[in-house]
Amino acid sequence: MLEALETHVTELTPPGAGGVSVLELRGPGVLGLLASWGCAQALPGQLKFSRLSLAGEVLDEALVCVFSPLHAEVHIHGSRPLVRRFAAQSQRAQGQGLRSGADGPTRRSVTERATLALAHAPCELAARVLLDQVEGAWAGECARLAKSSDAELAKSLAVWSERSARLRYALEPARVLLAGPVNAGKSTLFNVLVGEERAITSEVEGTTRDLICERVQFGPWPVDLVDSAGERALDLGAAQSQVEHAGQLLARSQAARSDWILWLSPGSSSSATAPGRESLALKGPPMTVLATCKDRPGADPKGISALQDPAQAAARVSELFQDALGLRGTPWEARQPVAIDEEARCFLRKLQGLSPDLAREQLLQ
Repeated sequence: MLEALETHVTELTPPGAGGVSVLELRGPGVLGLLASWGCAQALPGQLKFSRLSLAGEVLDEALVCVFSPLHAEVHIHGSRPLVRRFAAQSQRAQGQGLRSGADGPTRRSVTERATLALAHAPCELAARVLLDQVEGAWAGECARLAKSSDAELAKSLAVWSERSARLRYALEPARVLLAGPVNAGKSTLFNVLVGEERAITSEVEGTTRDLICERVQFGPWPVDLVDSAGERALDLGAAQSQVEHAGQLLARSQAARSDWILWLSPGSSSSATAPGRESLALKGPPMTVLATCKDRPGADPKGISALQDPAQAAARVSELFQDALGLRGTPWEARQPVAIDEEARCFLRKLQGLSPDLAREQLLQ
């Protein structure tokens, strides 16, 4: 299948003169195209300096980054005549010209990107979604809607966008921040969810200082789970408090980058507060408060105890995560079209803002 795909050269930087132009190469002919540019020794995983040449003439000095045999970037000087030379050579070698990063996703390009992304799918659910697009779900829906009525077009685009927004969390793992006061059981729960002793646990307050991140799975959904320093009031005049305070600030800075914050509260989920909780809540992502240490006298019976019942704790966190992001229910239906990345999601949003005739015209590209 890969042999039938084209190798595309896309200018990622805005068209026009500039200091640097970034060319992205994607497809089965990446290494061959680099070799034709005088960079025959490029290997996957390398970032190397190279003198690029065409027909024996050295044209520029560049940085070449090869991510895989199917994907590379070339950073050259941003001279328009220079960029056009490489575009013209690419056209002769591959039968096509330079594409702009502003070009919308065609039916073919989404299918190609899904094919390339399959090797890096973060979970089984993502692989199934991508395989559907490879087998024609996206292209087929474009063709179907191009012939549909105005009412059917509007309804189908809305369903398509909603499905894509939901399944984004299969293709791009959500970032989940474990936060809360010191000794709330964050690192213990983190280890339970990861399935190994990844974070140091101790009864000594303030043990966790740095952020620790691991890929886990909540039900069918992949998650980047982050353990963070506990919150408590500190005497900032004391030298020994400076490192712990830096850890607290680092944890708070993660809130804006997170998709969900799980605030762990020892004993009670309703009464416990600590410095930092209000500021985290203002960062934007949804926050859920969960009582921990339910084995302690007077603790919330609806809470969890990662030490005493790790399976129940893991199941409860998974449920809360799916509730917070609206991911409950059947996550995937076979052969359904899905926007696999932000470019494709932007394309769907664009279609919803166009008149039906213009939207159908775009779907046929």
